[in-house]
Amino acid sequence: MNIEMLPEDKKNLAIQQIIEKGIASPHDRLRKLTTAFRFCIPKYLFFDMGDCIFIGLLAAFISWVVLWRVNDNFLCCSLLAASPFAYMAVYLLTTWKEYQQQMYEMKMVCFFDLYKVTALRMLYFSSLNLVLNFIILLSERSFFHSDILFWRLLGISFSAIFLYGLLLILFQLKGQGRKSFILPPLLWIIANSIAFIFFNEHIEKFIMELSITIVYTATAVLLLLYLAALYIYMIAGKGGKEYAVSK
Repeated sequence: MNIEMLPEDKKNLAIQQIIEKGIASPHDRLRKLTTAFRFCIPKYLFFDMGDCIFIGLLAAFISWVVLWRVNDNFLCCSLLAASPFAYMAVYLLTTWKEYQQQMYEMKMVCFFDLYKVTALRMLYFSSLNLVLNFIILLSERSFFHSDILFWRLLGISFSAIFLYGLLLILFQLKGQGRKSFILPPLLWIIANSIAFIFFNEHIEKFIMELSITIVYTATAVLLLLYLAALYIYMIAGKGGKEYAVSK
């Protein structure tokens, strides 16, 4: 059997065509992300994880309320420390359960890699945390002296959630090791404890002097950075473990 050897120019052309077809264009990336959002609904993203979500939200709610009530005089530091608790608790619980039970594969049909699933989960975690914090702050509204204080504290709470999300994604981008799961909450607790003990009055004075415009501008900027980091993380994975998700 004779195999025809291609000339150098045709060989280079063929290689170039393979490369061009193999690299996803921005349009293809957008289509793939849209498909992921369409099919990776909570039913599949949190397969057999309902108990973790419930316990995580309950633990965050209790911790939030206890910290708030015990430290009325340390309002801002308590708020900054407690705001991402739901994000933190649910993420750690679902991760721990998957490691314990080796739940890396869902026996369905269409496959999405671990990076996409994790990124979409982070988006749901932060959304749950936003809703929980809004409900808690709304229920505490009678404690505030004015509506302006309520909206300022709500913006600070949301900013803390997006800031913690950014911290978590930065560690995740470094790898999927155990340190990337443990270090973000540990660093968050240590940093907030130091701020709470040594710099509480300065932080509270600084935050209370900020205008609503500045607070929500910072919130919007952190939200955009968080979404950008999620997008980068979502498209970062290549050849990792796969989850199966059906239509």
